[in-house]
Amino acid sequence: MILASFNFTYICIMQPDIKFLDLPSFAPDKVDLENWLIECSALYKVIINEFYVNFVGADALLKINQAHLSHDTHTDIITFSYEAPPTLSAEVFISLPMLKDNASQYDVSPENEALRLISHGFLHAMGYRDKTKNDKDTMTQEENVCLSMFHVKHQGHV
Repeated sequence: MILASFNFTYICIMQPDIKFLDLPSFAPDKVDLENWLIECSALYKVIINEFYVNFVGADALLKINQAHLSHDTHTDIITFSYEAPPTLSAEVFISLPMLKDNASQYDVSPENEALRLISHGFLHAMGYRDKTKNDKDTMTQEENVCLSMFHVKHQGHV
């Protein structure tokens, strides 16, 4: 009896751990958001290990800002990055009241602003900054890339 020789290559693809806590009702479906972030990670050539997005109240985010960043101001988003690219592990906190204020101020839907803030946190986790005008311009350009990736696949969303 002749035994055939087989070469097997096992490819282990880890499913990223992406979670959205207290996702507002106006936000896109969490599965759509997860798939979008995975597509963004492929574009930027990073692997998401863990990525948690927490939607919180303004006071909760202020307390996080004070405790961890020594800032005594309200903000719309704080990102904690626990691992450096090419692997991402991060936790993002988004102020729901600030998200709504931003949407009104910039005349966009709350859904679109949620996507922008999620992409903003994703980009921060990859090392993008927004302290200088050039950094902010670059961040906005990259946010637009991420937003366009969502909207191309999900034409019903604005």
